[in-house]
Amino acid sequence: MWIPKDLNDNVKILSLSYDSNVVASVHNDVTEIGRNLIQSLVTDSRYETFWDKPVAMVAYSFGGLVLKSLVVEMHKHVYQKQTNNLDAKAQNCCEKFLKNLKGVVFYSVPHVGGTPDLSKYFKWQCQQIGKDTTPSSLLKNMESLDPKMEQLSIDFNKSISEDINIYAFVEGLPIDNEWGILVPTASAIRLSNNNNYKAEDANHLTICKPPSKDHLSYSKLLECLKIFMKVHYMN
Repeated sequence: MWIPKDLNDNVKILSLSYDSNVVASVHNDVTEIGRNLIQSLVTDSRYETFWDKPVAMVAYSFGGLVLKSLVVEMHKHVYQKQTNNLDAKAQNCCEKFLKNLKGVVFYSVPHVGGTPDLSKYFKWQCQQIGKDTTPSSLLKNMESLDPKMEQLSIDFNKSISEDINIYAFVEGLPIDNEWGILVPTASAIRLSNNNNYKAEDANHLTICKPPSKDHLSYSKLLECLKIFMKVHYMN
């Protein structure tokens, strides 16, 4: 992993995962995923002191929708006083997390939906590993520009501070002759305020797998993280 050394080991990196079965399940939506992740990440006592420091989040594809849902659900728990099963200590962790969230980087995230190939590709992936392929609301929402996807972006914007820096990476190539561009540029840059980078030589699968430190998808990420850190230490 290059980032710790390139940032002088002055960072802690957490890899956040979720049950991918929910992508194909007809019984789940992205709101539920975000709500569940609060318990597994922010309220975990092992990470309790992490949220006193600046936080940067990096997400790829569907993970970007999960990231937004996580932030939105935190905001609901802390500021909208929605009924929840979080104790005062856990709510305090959520509040610190939101306060110290300084930047977000999205890689090919379908903020307002994808091309028809995107939902077909997810369904094909499910078939390869034997999952149920009954179309879920999540897959249906990614088939085109969808109001529910747009609402999640609106709610996310309301849940973060105005000075947060948001960057977006856009895929420049189709996966192959069968699968085209999965996330169109207009959808990928929905939240980035012109802080956009198009990886002309990367497709949806490779955009988050830079072949070298010099590749745009890594060099610009490193640049973004340094900006986040600089902004924090200047304040």
